[in-house]
Amino acid sequence: MDDTSNIYYVLNRDRGVIVPAIVGNSKQTRAQVGNSWEVVPRRLPLQIQPTNASLYLTSNCNLACKYCYIAPYKKEFRNELPTDAWKRVLDILYDYGVRFVNFIGGEPLLRKDLAELIGYADDIGYAGIELSTNATLLDRNHALIDMVKNLKANFVIDTSLDSSLENQNNAVRGAYKQVLSGIRYVVDQGVMLSVASVVTNANYESIPSFVKFLVDLGVKQMQLNTLIPIEPGQKPLYIDDRELLWKISESCRRLKDEYKGRISLECRLGLPVLSGESDAYVDNVAMRETSFSGCPATRREIYVLPDGRLIACPMFISKNMFMSAKSILDDTFENIWVKDGSINEFRRGLLQPTDARCEVCKYGEICRGGCKALAYYISGSIDKKDPRCTLYLQE
Repeated sequence: MDDTSNIYYVLNRDRGVIVPAIVGNSKQTRAQVGNSWEVVPRRLPLQIQPTNASLYLTSNCNLACKYCYIAPYKKEFRNELPTDAWKRVLDILYDYGVRFVNFIGGEPLLRKDLAELIGYADDIGYAGIELSTNATLLDRNHALIDMVKNLKANFVIDTSLDSSLENQNNAVRGAYKQVLSGIRYVVDQGVMLSVASVVTNANYESIPSFVKFLVDLGVKQMQLNTLIPIEPGQKPLYIDDRELLWKISESCRRLKDEYKGRISLECRLGLPVLSGESDAYVDNVAMRETSFSGCPATRREIYVLPDGRLIACPMFISKNMFMSAKSILDDTFENIWVKDGSINEFRRGLLQPTDARCEVCKYGEICRGGCKALAYYISGSIDKKDPRCTLYLQE
């Protein structure tokens, strides 16, 4: 392992970016990173130093999307934290170096205190604030949209749509017309909006027309994500053909070039190897030796459930696995994040690859075995490698 004493996380608030960088000792950091960057204090070892948090404010939702991994299990989270408790959570996380927060659900717009919590996060000094919503209630929340226009933080609304075709989208999500109404309203108001789409066997062929559809709507950001089949009935939709996955990713790269400057297209369909990013990171010590390598769960990203407990990865809510024994408010954050047995059980496979092929792979310390949730739901164990790995197409 390389020396990490000179590695710090540096934050650019204007760009809404935080990255690891080798910047010398603490007295030199300000001069070395420049006026547009600030050094985030290190509170924990770099391999588990968090920078981002997702706060699951509620499990209640006005839709019933087939992909959802929390709302179907809302009985488990009847006791939601009140407003003041969520503010304490925001204080704790900021104190430990978190600078980007995502308010998510369920449907967070069902919480009457959402605007208050967003404003509080902005007042504390969070550099990036995200609202993950199904968009069906956006066009009736005029006061909230007016408020977020004046935040100091970089603010983005993230919503989901799987197709430009109503019947294709409604087969898994529903409320196509209401979602489009919310998207149009936010775009017309000049608020940054990102659309996330789950790529499946049912919709991958329509990706090019879907991207054009969003560009024509004025959407500026889009993410294409892999389906994680948390229920057996979802597996037919999961793309298990790695050659096909490669072809879809190649198509995405062409679409990125075609619409460059009009929409930022992020293809999250496989390991960094698949997207061509890993070669640039293999020799990057700052990337390799920090929580920016591999899956962010239990390392760079914190997930706080409605009742205040942490979960290593939200894809395991349905299994009641990898949840902390205590709420983040019932013990010190460090005791839970560093010492909780369930959190550490999940983290173990990310810090030390458990698949023999990952141990000898030149990309091993960058991808760290990929997505543990996909490994579990496809292979039955978090100790397996990500099934999307294209380095083993010959298998």
